Order: sequence, then C-alpha cells, then structure tokens
Amino acid sequence: MKKRTAVPLLIAATLAAGAAAAVPAMAAETNAAGVVVTYEHPNSSTFKAVLTDPASIASARAQLAGTEGDATHPHGTIVYGAANENTGWTWHLDNTRQVEQSIEICDGTPEDVESHSITSDSYCPWNARVIALQDA
Repeated sequence: MKKRTAVPLLIAATLAAGAAAAVPAMAAETNAAGVVVTYEHPNSSTFKAVLTDPASIASARAQLAGTEGDATHPHGTIVYGAANENTGWTWHLDNTRQVEQSIEICDGTPEDVESHSITSDSYCPWNARVIALQDA
C-alpha cells in the first residue's frame, strides 16, 4: 500500500485558501442563485447544471477561459423528473460541484443518465468541459 503524505493536503489547502480569497471578487459577478453551466461531453451531447459553490464557479470560469491548471469536471446528484435548467433531458443534477477526481461508477454520457445506465445516484462525467456560463 502506498504511504500517503501531508504534502497533497497542504497543496489542496493552499489552493482552497487562494480560491476563498477570490470569492469577494467573484460574488460581484455571480447571481446569488449561482450560475448555469453548459457542459459538453466529447462525442456526445451537452447538458446543463447549476453551480452555487464559489470555488466551483471559479473553476468553471477558469475552464471556460482556458486558464484552469487542474482538470475538473462536474459531480452532482441525479434527479429524474423535472429537468429544470437541463432542458431537453428528463433529469437534472442537484448539489453540483466541480471536482478533480471521482469514482468511475458515475462517469458516462448524458445519454447514459437519460437511459438510467448510470447505476450510481451521482453523475460525474470525467471528460465534460464547460462551454458556457450564465447567471441562474
């Protein structure tokens, strides 16, 4: 078993502190309800999700601008029924955040979610990229 060190945690804490410091500037640009992010999955379709977490919003903005250093992707809880912001689909995501890592069981395409092929209660498409942002 690989021994873990505190260095990655220190780096994560430092990055989080930097993101937190940027929150006041981001708040002026972001509706209190968050932002609706349009994601594109390669060789598939687009889907939308709402981000309200300031660090996730900053990550999505950086990804859209092409300045994000670490690859991030959305991770949210699948809710079947009313699509809300995710027009064209019979599902939407709740509690969506931009994350750097997630388990494979929630990876897939929007079509996989639509057909209930994702067996997890979460959806986390590793290859989805931000292509648009708008106030929620």
